[in-house]
Amino acid sequence: LPSHNEKSLELLYLHNYEDILNLFRLTPLLIFYEIAEGLLPLLDFDILEHGSPDDYLIRAIMDAALTPTSELSLESSSGQLKISRQKTELFIPVKKCEMKHFYTDYKEYYYLPEEDRAIHRSVGQYVDKSYREKCSARNCYMKKSGIFLPCLAKTFPEELTVFKPCYHSSRKYIELKELLSKGSCLLQEYICQYIHYLFLSADIDRCIHQNEDCAPSSTGRRKKVLDI
Repeated sequence: LPSHNEKSLELLYLHNYEDILNLFRLTPLLIFYEIAEGLLPLLDFDILEHGSPDDYLIRAIMDAALTPTSELSLESSSGQLKISRQKTELFIPVKKCEMKHFYTDYKEYYYLPEEDRAIHRSVGQYVDKSYREKCSARNCYMKKSGIFLPCLAKTFPEELTVFKPCYHSSRKYIELKELLSKGSCLLQEYICQYIHYLFLSADIDRCIHQNEDCAPSSTGRRKKVLDI
């Protein structure tokens, strides 16, 4: 120091010492970076019963490379991220229902009113004209029943089919069964996107939780119905 003041030098050393000392206590917060960037390996993925027969809870279990000093929970109506000393769990509430995939080139399809679906003109030309009609953008679809996940990204992998509940809906979904069939890399990417979404939309719950305090509030029965 220019002043050569020993007391000021001692205060400066103390300040640096406290910075370094407390830096180690902040290290567990790096787990949020690892989670958000999808750096934690996926250990298990299953589907649990969740209240009514058509409601399910998807659970993704990831490793916890950095151990937090206490159990943490980040949650919203869209799901929950639970971080404990042993593992990190993502819970996504989903429903089994019917969705529609709308074909963009509707002029190349016929609509079958009796079956409430569209078929390509190359096949529809063999259907009696009284049972078919030209498609519009609103009825050029095929229907499918299953468990669907919300699309969180603006762009989607081409290999995934995008569904909507109706033509005017702005909400888009992908089918869980199809996502799982594409391999672990695409599943890991989706989980990472969902965690990013939770970080942006959820409120920080209490920082310290014990036992089941940080489980989803209305899980119903937690019976495993599918193990991947």
